[in-house]
Amino acid sequence: MIDDLKSLIRDQILAVRQQDLLAYLGMGQGHDQIQTKISPITKEQVKEIEGLVERGLLHRNYYFYACDLFIRQKVEPAQEMLDQWMSGAKAQVGGEDIKFSNIISWCQYQDSKEKRDHLEREARALCRFLSPFSEATWQTTFRAVTEDLGYSDYLGFLRKKRGSVLDADIENARSFLEQTRDGYFTLIDTWFERIPEPVIPGDRSRFDAIYLLGMRYLDSLYPDDWKGEEGVNKAVNFFQGLVRNLDGLNIHITSSSGGNPCCLPVSIPGEVHVIAGPLGGWIDLEGLFHELGHALFFLGHSEELPFEARELFLEPALSEAFAFLFQLVSLDTTFLTRVMGLGERDAEILSIMQKVKFLTLARRYSAKSITEYENFKGCGRQEGKRRYAQLLERHTGFRYQPETYYFDLMPDLYSLDYFKAFVASLSMERHLEGDNGPGWFLHESARELLGKWAFCGNTMSLEQFMIRHLGMEACHEPFDFAINGPLLDGYVKKMAQNV
Repeated sequence: MIDDLKSLIRDQILAVRQQDLLAYLGMGQGHDQIQTKISPITKEQVKEIEGLVERGLLHRNYYFYACDLFIRQKVEPAQEMLDQWMSGAKAQVGGEDIKFSNIISWCQYQDSKEKRDHLEREARALCRFLSPFSEATWQTTFRAVTEDLGYSDYLGFLRKKRGSVLDADIENARSFLEQTRDGYFTLIDTWFERIPEPVIPGDRSRFDAIYLLGMRYLDSLYPDDWKGEEGVNKAVNFFQGLVRNLDGLNIHITSSSGGNPCCLPVSIPGEVHVIAGPLGGWIDLEGLFHELGHALFFLGHSEELPFEARELFLEPALSEAFAFLFQLVSLDTTFLTRVMGLGERDAEILSIMQKVKFLTLARRYSAKSITEYENFKGCGRQEGKRRYAQLLERHTGFRYQPETYYFDLMPDLYSLDYFKAFVASLSMERHLEGDNGPGWFLHESARELLGKWAFCGNTMSLEQFMIRHLGMEACHEPFDFAINGPLLDGYVKKMAQNV
């Protein structure tokens, strides 16, 4: 019986991953294209697995993966309805139609504050219209957790899944927001004062942040020989020099640039797919390096690890930390000068602006994780919309609309994993630079250490990994180091000259 239930979970995971891969590749989700045929997992099977876990006969990760698969099945009909409506939704700005799915990428290119504000109004109206469909997916999730799985609320489910560290993680997020607040807002004010079209405090929207953090205004510095498919191939070649074996890596280059790349493991460590568009600028390079960082982590797992340590990872924070570490490499001054051929001054500007981005996003995701933590207690109560908009604006300095609430929520408190990974990646970078100096990724000793880190897979949490392999907990100090006040002001001035 135990072996049958293990096989059930393994087959379900493989089928779901194959289905997701086909969907990302635009090949549909028909079962005739999926190698592994499955039947839906039932509530009774989930309860049976839970009983085996409680008796110590099965690893706890099997139960929570069974729960996740069960919830996904419940949500799929509502999600398909939402996807259908979103596929036809468009914003209109200055006579231009902008697909709902392309709003962020369009905004990254838009240097007109007036048009960004127009887009904000359009997006708010679209979200208001689509909100009932998005809310339906969340309410289905909450009902599955409470009515079928027997938890008091969604947070209760997540607390059992993540363990006692969850509350401490949220307090750490609150502490981070408090400790970095003054430096962050001084930085943001300086940034907005220096750009050609200054944006005054109180009139800064989320769409202004998307434009500024996208750094498309610095793409004039991007080398031509790193553009297009050639750029993707160069990035992959660089990663092949970092690890001994990338045989399981499959690269898919789409026809359009500007989309979000993704990493999809099908079988860890044997089959990992990265889907990306041709490179056109810095944010494309960052995104590709981020996903290749995921791939490096998955492909580096030992094949001898038990299934639950390879495939059944409950928290993605460790994988995300690897991904953010290599996102940092993409705009590292040594990489930019020695590998991509940029001048020192341009490389310094790009590198410090990336640190600014990391701080801004770390604050966004720490605030989001607090919002989700509070609202998941009551399974997404309506006042959560107002609380979301208030908290995000208070901690980021950018205006958020309540109507975007259900579209910005992330399941499983993934926002918390992002926040923890942002902080950990900077601590990892500092550790590697301390042992190897600038350009740590060019040193064989650092590459060997990366291999050892990935080899262990998900046998430990991010916190356990940091203590065991770095001898430290992830801390906020690297952010303080990266945003040194006088130095930063000088860099922002230089950056503004390139806009």
